[in-house]
Amino acid sequence: MPTKLQVPERHAGALAEFVRLPPETLSLFLRLLREEQPTLDIGDLISTVAAQTSLDRGQVSDIFQMLSSLYATRENLGMDVGEFVAEVRTAIEESGKVEPQPADWKSLEEAFRHALAADTALSISAKAVGVLTDHPHVYWYSRILTDLRPVFRTDLGERPPAMVVVHNLKIAYRTASEYREFFVALDTLDVQALRDILDRALEKEKSLRTMAEKSNLCLLEVKS
Repeated sequence: MPTKLQVPERHAGALAEFVRLPPETLSLFLRLLREEQPTLDIGDLISTVAAQTSLDRGQVSDIFQMLSSLYATRENLGMDVGEFVAEVRTAIEESGKVEPQPADWKSLEEAFRHALAADTALSISAKAVGVLTDHPHVYWYSRILTDLRPVFRTDLGERPPAMVVVHNLKIAYRTASEYREFFVALDTLDVQALRDILDRALEKEKSLRTMAEKSNLCLLEVKS
């Protein structure tokens, strides 16, 4: 039996906002979703849409989150856009969370079909971010603490005869529910080997970039 859609409390306000958009604003909003380039920085896309419409950045952000959630739900359910939009309409009508109810359901359903299409800047961007981060462990940041460790004599009262350099590599990462970290001790050769591996990764990326450009593929970038 198909899952019955419900309007989540966290998206009810954005859904009501989308439903109440004036026709000219809604038309412009949908056109921008079709014409703008996808990006891994959703914030940039939010700013671009907000700058060209009468919506403020917060409104665009809330609507984007709501549409991204609907798009992900449709993908997970494997539903056709038209069928899914019909379910969205039923959910809105039965929720009592969107008031007043839309006066022109036909136009609104058409707007949802365009907004939830697979080829908009938002849907591609949201999917790309998911592909990039859909891993059990996602890198957050790292740092290296370098210090000297003394080598003590048997007689601890005597001056240490030698020192060694130890690099403590801290790697922080995200899981689905929390932030975690771990430490790895490195010597000088380890640091050089790690640097070589990272340099090799960048060379591989350069090769893939060349391949993408020759194939006219859109390569989405992570901005610093």
